[in-house]
Amino acid sequence: MAIMLAISGFSQDTVKIGEGTTGTYIMPIHTNAKHSITQQIYTAAEINNGVTAGSAHSTPTGIITSIAFQYYYATAQTKQNITILMGHTTSNQSFAFMPFSQMDVVFSDSVVLNSNNTDYWVNIPLTTPFEWDGTSNIVVCVINNSGVKTTGTNQTFYSHTATNMSRYISNTTTMAYSTTTLPTGTGTLSSIRN
Repeated sequence: MAIMLAISGFSQDTVKIGEGTTGTYIMPIHTNAKHSITQQIYTAAEINNGVTAGSAHSTPTGIITSIAFQYYYATAQTKQNITILMGHTTSNQSFAFMPFSQMDVVFSDSVVLNSNNTDYWVNIPLTTPFEWDGTSNIVVCVINNSGVKTTGTNQTFYSHTATNMSRYISNTTTMAYSTTTLPTGTGTLSSIRN
């Protein structure tokens, strides 16, 4: 799995991107770090090709009202101080961190991660829906300032390979990341995406 988006235009569309079979503890929330920032790119083609059966449109455009990730770890956990930003981009691979000023804050609260949901989906209703233009790629940035390592190196999220489509930075200190300014450093480019 990668991500599921609920897009509302004239009616609700559900978009599912990717089929994960392996695990990661890095994307979208680095559960083996006290603080982390992840950014993942989803292309317009992936979004348009990910429309699920029962959706109203074959080409979704409009407002993204929620995102979902697959969490399959047996132990539920609540991550406090999670901020999610979304933005449009023309980048699709080997990207540098997108500045927060070029994205919109769409969620800022705690997230309950629980594998008891259908197909392990953890739905996150956005407090501020994101308006997708229908043609640009989307960056989803998750800032984890929970201050707690919760799973060691256990595999917690389904993931799939998407060559150089994600980047992360993390720490195990008490230093929380700003939600308005990128940290020093380029982070790590990754081919694991959730």
